[in-house]
Amino acid sequence: MQPFCSQDGSRRLLRALIAVVEGGAEQPEAVRAQAREVWLAIDRERNADDAVRDGLVDLARLLLDHLGELVPQPWVGVQAGAIRDQLQAPLQPQQVEQAQNAVRDLLMRHSVLRKSEDDAHNTAKALIDLLVRKLGDYAAEGGEYNARLEQRLARLQASTEWDEIRQLVQEVLDDSRSMQQRSGELGAHLAEAQRQAQAAQERIRALEGELEQASQQLQQDPLTGALNRRGLDAEFERMRTRAARQGLPLAMALLDLDHFKAVNDTYGHDVGDAVLKALVALAKRLVRPSDRVARLGGEEFMLLLPDAPAQQALLVVQRLLAAFSEQTLVHDAAGRRVPLSFSAGVAQLCADETFAAIYQRVDAALLRAKQAGRNRVEPARGC
Repeated sequence: MQPFCSQDGSRRLLRALIAVVEGGAEQPEAVRAQAREVWLAIDRERNADDAVRDGLVDLARLLLDHLGELVPQPWVGVQAGAIRDQLQAPLQPQQVEQAQNAVRDLLMRHSVLRKSEDDAHNTAKALIDLLVRKLGDYAAEGGEYNARLEQRLARLQASTEWDEIRQLVQEVLDDSRSMQQRSGELGAHLAEAQRQAQAAQERIRALEGELEQASQQLQQDPLTGALNRRGLDAEFERMRTRAARQGLPLAMALLDLDHFKAVNDTYGHDVGDAVLKALVALAKRLVRPSDRVARLGGEEFMLLLPDAPAQQALLVVQRLLAAFSEQTLVHDAAGRRVPLSFSAGVAQLCADETFAAIYQRVDAALLRAKQAGRNRVEPARGC
């Protein structure tokens, strides 16, 4: 039991128990009672350790849940959600290590972006300081130039000597060339300042684009290119909020491929993957740009149809089913055609309805479609 004693209290009790046993105790009940105390002490320590661990995990999840609200860049919230998903119970050392690596990557990315922004700000401040000084020098020289020009013009008007007149004109021309040169230098400084500022801004935009692209990949199913569950949750929340704010309908359809296990068993998993990708590709072609296609896992998919009442959504999914069933997907040179169809349930979001609630309704409608013979679309029951 010694390896389980991590604190002084349990170690002390265990040493006392060992001493009693080695001393040849004549009272077995005393040994049994003392052993029970050791076990209870170890149990208390384990419970305390479990409470600390669970508390730290909850604290990490709480921070990750609200990190997107604390940091303005949208990609931070997406990556924080991915890290939070890695900390699902039961925790394994590999999960914790992956979460740690993801946090390090997130901090590194954010540090790089912040450094680029700081560099851009410092560049901008240095350029503004340079321009202010250059403009000040130019203005001062311009004032001196105007004063000299007025003096020479006054002398020119009063002069009757040709040599003096020629000398004054030459001085005016020399001053004008000097001011023209100064003006050209100022223009060059302005152009260089603009170039540097633009380059700094482009670096920031490129970094933000890379981070945004990485965040989008975290929300995509790698096989089909549809949204994954993380991306679906984000899109549903965005569409639900918009629908509630503007008083517009939002429909959801749950699709499940018919006899997909038989397709995998008969034709192989490569063909099964091709079927999944064919459904997503067709759905993206047939639905509107504002609609979203998500893969929930396996052969189950979901469509989010904003601004669409239930009846319109039902027609959309029926058209998708008809087009999918008519597609020709051949397995081999013999031309064996792979049968394609799905069953689906369709529902319109009710007021204040959660994702879990509408999912339960469309799942029940999908089950009715399966029981009715598959290859069909069923409307969900009302709110």
